[in-house]
Amino acid sequence: MTRIPRPAVTEAETVYAEEAGTAAGPFVSGHGPMPSLGLNSAAQSGTAVVNFRGPYETEAQARAAAARVYAAAHASTRRGVMTEQNHRLLCEAIGATGTELGGYDHRIVQWMAGWEPQVCAVIAGIITRAHAAGLAGTPVTALRLVAGGGEHAGTPQCMICGVAHNGRCALTERHVESMRLRGQTPNTVYQRRRFLVRLSAALPVPAIGATRADLLQWRAGLTCGDAAVRTNVFHCHSVYKWLVEDGARHDDPSARIPIPARPRAVPRPIGEAELLLALDTAPPRLRPWFVLAGWLGLRCIEIARLRGENVLTDSGVPMLIVAGDATKHGCAERALPLTPFVLGELRAYGLPSRGWVFRRMDGRPGPVPPWMVSQLCREHLHSLGIRASLHLLRHRAATMALRGTNDLAAVQRLLGHSSPVTTQNYALLDDAAVAAAVEAIPAPPQFPGRRKANRPRGRLT
Repeated sequence: MTRIPRPAVTEAETVYAEEAGTAAGPFVSGHGPMPSLGLNSAAQSGTAVVNFRGPYETEAQARAAAARVYAAAHASTRRGVMTEQNHRLLCEAIGATGTELGGYDHRIVQWMAGWEPQVCAVIAGIITRAHAAGLAGTPVTALRLVAGGGEHAGTPQCMICGVAHNGRCALTERHVESMRLRGQTPNTVYQRRRFLVRLSAALPVPAIGATRADLLQWRAGLTCGDAAVRTNVFHCHSVYKWLVEDGARHDDPSARIPIPARPRAVPRPIGEAELLLALDTAPPRLRPWFVLAGWLGLRCIEIARLRGENVLTDSGVPMLIVAGDATKHGCAERALPLTPFVLGELRAYGLPSRGWVFRRMDGRPGPVPPWMVSQLCREHLHSLGIRASLHLLRHRAATMALRGTNDLAAVQRLLGHSSPVTTQNYALLDDAAVAAAVEAIPAPPQFPGRRKANRPRGRLT
């Protein structure tokens, strides 16, 4: 047998060998057989023989077999005693078989020693029984079938494609691959995977064979908010539309599933005083984020994935290019003029000529995650008592741009919206006609105050 060279002995291994009180030198250095550490020997341990052979039918039996390991750990005030006892237990079982270990084998044994003692007892018992069966000439070909354990009785049916298989669902993989080919963002692909898992768990039949009645029952069982319901139904429509295109189905059972109407929200831009306070007190890293959102209307993902080469300062009018991979849907790019104020803030921060403008701060490569941009800005606003988020600064940019130009199409291009209807949900308009209508409503005359004794008593009828 070829011996695998052992790595150099570490200080921790030397201390462990000294504390073990055994002839661990040959074992640690990799020369000679593995020592007997005496967990099953009354002569060496001074205690009653403990059965580490098994088999164990329950976890309680394995814990009882490893009770000495727990007792040794509880009786000592030194850290790492349980791991040492687990290591001795595994070494006892392996050493009894006369098996030689290489350097990587030793590392794996040390790693397994960090598990619970009952787990190590089961592993030691399996090794001991397998060695005994080999000496007796008993053929070991397969695990014995037991209730609730052992080998699987059969491959389970996939509740997505309806085929019994192990591993990932081939139908799901084809679907997400088609999404990638269409340029869907990784987050959208991930959310689609999660939706398929939830849908398959809620349906009584595999998702590929669901009927309209099954989907209506699934829709009726959704207890989330209206926005989440619309998102789930959108995923459902997309999945079954793709199944028809792929030829897996000839009909679309998700057609005309009822969803809540989308309300038209009123824009809620952050106040000017609150914005200036947040900008004045923002840390140097957060200040350009507030500027890009409040004065240019950028999204968190567009701020996070801004690159130095996309800030054009050599042309006549400085421009900022929002690249396609930085947009919400990962497709349409847009070019935004930079005002001297915004360009000055970027240069004061330290605008690089190339590469990510806002890098990660944890030592890992790449840009700061978009969720981190949102979270840090929200925490700063809340620390000032401002109940707002960075997205409301985007509302502020849209509102101020529309008030200054009265050009909804220009504001739509500024924000990168595909529809002007969406832009109307961002810009708070000064409706002079509505204001005049409110002022035209007559107000009651101002009556002089009466003394409390002269006020009528009882309920007016």
